Amino acid sequence: MFDVSDFFTPPENEESKIWRYMNLAKFISLLSTESLYFCNSTCFDDKHEGSYTKVNLEMQDDINHIAPIDDYTNKIRKQNEIYRHNVHINCWHLSQYESDGMWRNYLKGELGIAVRSTYFRLTKSLDQASQMVFVGKLNYIDYKHDFIPYDQGLWAPFLSKRQNFEYEKELRAMYLLGYNLPESYGNKRYGDLVKVDIRELVEAIVVCPSAQNWFVDVVKSVIEKYGCDFKVELSEMTKKPIF
Repeated sequence: MFDVSDFFTPPENEESKIWRYMNLAKFISLLSTESLYFCNSTCFDDKHEGSYTKVNLEMQDDINHIAPIDDYTNKIRKQNEIYRHNVHINCWHLSQYESDGMWRNYLKGELGIAVRSTYFRLTKSLDQASQMVFVGKLNYIDYKHDFIPYDQGLWAPFLSKRQNFEYEKELRAMYLLGYNLPESYGNKRYGDLVKVDIRELVEAIVVCPSAQNWFVDVVKSVIEKYGCDFKVELSEMTKKPIF
């Protein structure tokens, strides 16, 4: 189920558009399982995922009053290692419009689609989930000069990302698997599926700009096969210019 936390910042408007870009295989998985895939935080390409910043290790004065600096920071880092193996993440692009960069990054030359939804639709669709899921915007910070507060709970390093990724405008859904290292620790844990109401989630399916008519027909056929009637739209980027 979706839950609210003060640590998670929602968009200013709950009807803000969000996008999830994927190839056809992942779209079929979404339809067939009626689930969103949540990736384990250790599996992201960004190796800083879930990390504190350099400043966190240097700002001794701010935490000396709590405990000796070495013991405190070591405790935080050990605990964060546990969280990194337990936090699962589902990413959305927060934007009123589709993004050429996101098409390129996520499809990498393949044909695919984007699920267009809204913050409200996403949170409402999670009512069916057995996990307690939180949703919020990311903070893009300078990992050389910015500090991630320790008093903002376990989620703080997972709600922060380097400024290099600011173009992603990420809205992130997350849940915590547990408070101990999973039994599979030492083995790669890739992620899990979270049940959603896909009819509540999907506002429209947008087909990638490079798609030809046959692929649009395939997308419509797949949607029909799984008993859905989602609106299928062509990418706005396919419109001809007016000179």
